[in-house]
Amino acid sequence: NNVFNYSSTFLAQRGLSQQECELVALLMNSVNVFVVLLSTALMDRLGRKPLLAASLGGMAAASLLLTAALLLGSVPLVVVAMVLFVLTFGVGLGPVVWLLPAELFPTQLRASAIATTTVVNWLANYVVGQLFLPLASWLGPLSFLPFAAVLAAGLLLAFSLPETRGRTLEEIEAYFAPRLKRGHSITAPLMPAAAWRGA
Repeated sequence: NNVFNYSSTFLAQRGLSQQECELVALLMNSVNVFVVLLSTALMDRLGRKPLLAASLGGMAAASLLLTAALLLGSVPLVVVAMVLFVLTFGVGLGPVVWLLPAELFPTQLRASAIATTTVVNWLANYVVGQLFLPLASWLGPLSFLPFAAVLAAGLLLAFSLPETRGRTLEEIEAYFAPRLKRGHSITAPLMPAAAWRGA
């Protein structure tokens, strides 16, 4: 969200006019809408896990590219990195995180779990938004490196998540119930859908 929130500030500080900043913001938001619509079709074709991993990896790469662009003072490269960041966010991290809690949590916990994940999500957005400008003034052009590190860590987490594509909520709940009772990790790989139905 900092790329959305502070894009005009970044670009204005690098000499772009207000009209140019507005055009870049329009481009970023248009790209975001397009890729979110695209990801809704891709989630059931490619799966949640690949989209999430691609999104986190792409955002980390875009953060590194943005850092390089800021160090070089290249405004066109800054714009490319910001659009790439928004594009890769919209592919996975934007939409998938709202779907997974509804699929992973059992029926009796689903409402409270979704409420909790929503609060944590927006609280984290608020905290990061409040801390970003002081962080940017302290780190300067390196201010996106901490976010790149967090995204890289998130990529490791994404690989440990189960893939829920092609499974009904009942199948997912039935699979996790005995594992939770035995104290097994819920991030272990899930068996193929055919095996679920035969279990």
